Order: sequence, then structure tokens, then C-alpha cells
Amino acid sequence: MKEGKFEVSILFWNDIWHDLTLDESRLFQHYPQLKPEASATKTPSHDQRLYEELKATLGFEPAVRLLRDHDFGGPFLRKAIQPLFDFYETWDQPEKEFIDKELQAGLVALYGTARDLSNHVVEKTVPVGNGDYASVFSDNQRAAGPRPEWVLEEARVLNAQAHLFVPIYEKFMRLCREKLVS
Repeated sequence: MKEGKFEVSILFWNDIWHDLTLDESRLFQHYPQLKPEASATKTPSHDQRLYEELKATLGFEPAVRLLRDHDFGGPFLRKAIQPLFDFYETWDQPEKEFIDKELQAGLVALYGTARDLSNHVVEKTVPVGNGDYASVFSDNQRAAGPRPEWVLEEARVLNAQAHLFVPIYEKFMRLCREKLVS
């Protein structure tokens, strides 16, 4: 060859590949597409897993939206409020405690408000219609005429408790996201 160039043939690629894979930095230098993403190899922390579980138990839809937007003077779907009850019934155990002290304090505040609201909903509402809905105003009372003052008062109390719960929930979820989502 006039230009001083010569042909190279690789006879033992497996040996070269083996040597190349002994040093990850060298391997990823030549094959960056093989490098795993950092997030794919990172195991979520206890608090991150707990946050995901909380979102699955008491996500914004449907319960928190109902509490934010609904006037409890009228009937509401019972299954829409069920996540609030599920949270209250299952989040009072040591396994559901955040390690981060600020997150745990927020959870305690959220749980206390959920307890008060859940208890009031259970005590002051009854199934209406075919049982899929609940209300402070029973079917029997509806048949008897206009709403008594005490029914209006129960609705006002439920609305006030719901409006107390929602900002605590939103603040806590934002704090979780700020601390736990990278």
C-alpha cells in the first residue's frame, strides 16, 4: 500500500469485548447507550415508598376533590369518600410513619384532621336513594318537607371540616413532593 495504510482484521472479538468490559468507564466511553440511568438503579427510600402508598390510598381523586368542591348540604357518592375512610383506618401504625420529622409532623396533622372529618361524616350522614349516595338529609326527612335547621347546621359543620382538611392535605402533599421527588 502506497499510503502506508494497512488492513486490520479482528479474529477474536470476544477476547476484546471481555477486556473492554473489565473497566466500566472504558466500556461506557465506547458504548454510552449501555450505561444504566441513575434513577433506574436507585432504590426508593422508606419515605419515598410511603409517599407513593399515601398517594395510592388518598390521592386527590376522588375524595379530596369531593371535599374541596362539594356542598355537604346535598348528597354525595359514598364510594367517593371511601379513600378518606381507608386512610383513617390504616395510617395509624408505626409502619406508616415517615422517618423525616417534618414529614411525620405533617402526617400527624393530616391524620388528626382526617379522623375528625371521618367520624363526623359517619355520625351525621345516612345512605340515601339506592344506597350509593349519602347525605345529612335522609330520604324520610325529604318526604316530610323542607330541611330542618339542624340539618343545615350539620351540612355547615361538614363543609367547615372539609375546608379545614383540604389545605392541610395540599400543604402536606406539596411538602412530600418537595422533599421526596427528585
